Amino acid sequence: MSKKKHNLKPDVYLKEFWRDNKRFADLFNTVLFHGKQQLDPNKLQEMDSDLSSVLSLNGYLETLSRTRDVIKKTDGVNTYVIFGLESQLEVHYAMPLRNMLYDGLTYLKQVMLLQKQNRGEKKKKSTAEFLSGLKRDDRIHPVITIVLYYGEEEWDGPMSIKDMMIPMEPEVEALFVDYKMHVVQVTKSDEYTFSTSELQTFFDVSRKIFRGEFESLVKTYEETIEQELAIAIGLVTGYDDLVAYSLERKDGIAMCNAVKAFEQKNFDLGREQGLDLGIRLAKRVFELSNQGMTMEEIAKESDITLEEVKEILL
Repeated sequence: MSKKKHNLKPDVYLKEFWRDNKRFADLFNTVLFHGKQQLDPNKLQEMDSDLSSVLSLNGYLETLSRTRDVIKKTDGVNTYVIFGLESQLEVHYAMPLRNMLYDGLTYLKQVMLLQKQNRGEKKKKSTAEFLSGLKRDDRIHPVITIVLYYGEEEWDGPMSIKDMMIPMEPEVEALFVDYKMHVVQVTKSDEYTFSTSELQTFFDVSRKIFRGEFESLVKTYEETIEQELAIAIGLVTGYDDLVAYSLERKDGIAMCNAVKAFEQKNFDLGREQGLDLGIRLAKRVFELSNQGMTMEEIAKESDITLEEVKEILL
């Protein structure tokens, strides 16, 4: 097993990468709002990603611990929207349910905050307000989540809760309330045009690496890519050589130079392995010859042609 070339954990690093407001806003504006600058990066606020809660039902208490990858809200006290980002390196066949749970816990957290605020008020409450802990005009804020899938293979999992269901009779299906996901696949991201060159590069280079289009990378990316971006691309694509190469160059890298360096490294490694294999094969042929085997027997035993045996011995 080859030794890993770095100690970075992709999930941790990518969470930090997407916490950047400019990247976060560009992703959502491009994917969900068709390029309209709905999210202003200067007005995004980080929210607590810990969704752990204590659920109470008829006196029964249950703790539930969940953590979102990245969650932010637009600026504003009374009118804001909550945006969540979940990163997936692998296909998750229960992702719609998981996504619905994350969003549901985010709503629950808002409700619990309102209940806490209402308990502090001494005004008389109606029966409905007392039972729910909410006032009639209390409102919570919408939660919108993107699932960003980095895998090389196409997402073949469900895209909604309905996709997870058994076949339903038409009468049941008409009553069923679905919950859909917004999934972005890196390998299919060429349908998007991002407003920042950084994200455009992130998705374009990642796609090209997945598709093995290294010649295109050499021709297209002669300018320097920042170290943080290059590392993120390497982690997303599983390209450990790129991560290690980038870690050594704090001033950034030129992808064309990186690809050429990897090609030369692989060529040199292949040549060394070839020479080593040839030496070991020749040694084996001479050993069998010294044991009295004919050249025909040596060829059969070594799984090589008679001409190759003659070339080594004669």
